[in-house]
Amino acid sequence: MPSHFMKYFTIALLSLPIFAVPIPIQNPSFEEGDLPLVGNGQFSQVIPFSVIAGSGGTLPGWNYSTSTTRSTFGGFAPSAASVNWSSPWWDGNNIAYIQVDAMTAGVTMYQELTTPLVSNAVYTLSAEIGRRNFTPAFNYSMALIAGFAGLASADVSLSGEGHGTDQLVYFSPPDNPFAGNLLLIRFAVFYSGGFTEAFFDDVRLDVRVLDDSGGSVPEPSTYALCAAGLAAIWVKRRRG
Repeated sequence: MPSHFMKYFTIALLSLPIFAVPIPIQNPSFEEGDLPLVGNGQFSQVIPFSVIAGSGGTLPGWNYSTSTTRSTFGGFAPSAASVNWSSPWWDGNNIAYIQVDAMTAGVTMYQELTTPLVSNAVYTLSAEIGRRNFTPAFNYSMALIAGFAGLASADVSLSGEGHGTDQLVYFSPPDNPFAGNLLLIRFAVFYSGGFTEAFFDDVRLDVRVLDDSGGSVPEPSTYALCAAGLAAIWVKRRRG
């Protein structure tokens, strides 16, 4: 896809008036849960039979899927020491983590929401993503899904200690065939040549419904580009 085509579509969408409404997410900042295990901070590990770490604790609202016992997933309250990060980047006390240490394997954490997908609307999914200063390998993706259809996905690259704000924007066209299906948000980590992990916080999903009453109507150029098949875009921002 030509880069200038994507650029103009991005500008058209992001120039729309903002009438966004937050969609409820359970435990979006991972502050709920029992974290009884101790490492570089307290944590939970909810995958049974893992050979990386014993299981224990909870992370309410979030489910997981994995094909290997060489994986972990749960909530994490990082210690204040620089063994993790030289300075905090998260809100509150807790974040979530995913780890995998098996070739060709991956782990996903996901949450099916109680809100259905609607047509003629713009969805914005965002999250804070972190990498520790000693993380051997970093790899992750996030996606918005409805009715088993991947609507949009994004990822952020972190080459060293730090964090990034990742954001994806999905335009649900008029008469979307997937409308009515419950939305699902998903984060995944896949093995990347070594022990691979990523950390997450502050998950947010907003929707801006478009109509014919005035301010929220997309510009004609936006409709034209959507008709050309640009139904989903991702936008990434990174801050150190």
